[in-house]
Amino acid sequence: GALKRLKEAGKLLVLLSSNRREAVEAVFRETPGMVLDYDADVAGARVNYESKADNLLDVVGKEMALGAGSCCFIDDNPIEVHHMRARLPEVASFLVTDANRAVFLRHNWGWDVYAAAVSATDKLRHASYAAEHTRRAAQTGSADFRAFMAKLDVAVGVGCDADRMAQLSVRTNQFNSNAQLRLSGAALAARLDRGGHHFFTVTARDAFGDYGGVGGVLFHTEENAAVVDLFAMSCRVLHRGVEQAMIAEASRRAAQLGCPTVRMPYIVTERNTPYRNFARALAATPGFDLEGAPDGQPAELRWDAGRGAALTWEDTYEYASGASSGGGESAGQAAPASAPAAPAAAADP
Repeated sequence: GALKRLKEAGKLLVLLSSNRREAVEAVFRETPGMVLDYDADVAGARVNYESKADNLLDVVGKEMALGAGSCCFIDDNPIEVHHMRARLPEVASFLVTDANRAVFLRHNWGWDVYAAAVSATDKLRHASYAAEHTRRAAQTGSADFRAFMAKLDVAVGVGCDADRMAQLSVRTNQFNSNAQLRLSGAALAARLDRGGHHFFTVTARDAFGDYGGVGGVLFHTEENAAVVDLFAMSCRVLHRGVEQAMIAEASRRAAQLGCPTVRMPYIVTERNTPYRNFARALAATPGFDLEGAPDGQPAELRWDAGRGAALTWEDTYEYASGASSGGGESAGQAAPASAPAAPAAAADP
């Protein structure tokens, strides 16, 4: 039941198996006491005789758009574990046998990093990824990206979920303007208590499912500008119009606070290419200016609050249509597993 509990806490279980699919499905279906259901609990799988490292990159990296560094890999074959460690050292790889399986699954550090803070969004994560297959089919059957977006019918909600804001600051690496700002709930509360600091969070849903809480913006006011301290979003909704909606909401709030200008400095890291791609697209949009190089330091986006409040995904159409598959945040450890009965877990913001 340990892997089942991980799935229910928001970890994604990924199966990597050197076998035939019929044999693997039979293990899930026929093993006495099996609590995992192949269709209901496995978020992604590669069942073939290819390298498990290549399969992990394919299903976790390409299909789920998660970083390999968000994964735990468990296998009962020491050769597979050695190969994974050599090929993908950023993956936390563990040898798990019959002798240590029960203790490992209960006490491994990768499983309980965020055990004390399972959010409503965490509980929705598996269903969100499961719906991704339906979204891809809708995209394939669409004449163009506008037709696909019309089918999705994305709705963005705005709220002030402090726990989720803090969680996003810790878990989000790829779509994050300031990876140096990692906040606990207490640290966020202390910042807000100082005055002049504000935040909001966003949720998203579409015609195929509920993504839950997917983004947050933390900002403060100074003189005539609102300065964004953190702009963080789960890549599960990348290229779905949510990032533009967040810019629009931040701009509206800046105007309400009497700030005609919005500034968003950002820090370049090895992992935040998705955010920098968005920044580059904004810099090419009329009304938005970039000081510094998109991939250099320092870099800062600036725009008029009125212009930003009117931003839609169509203003950055080339960027928005460049890739429509989402990915995730690093919600603890993902665990790709290997043998038929050993699923892996992958994580998302």
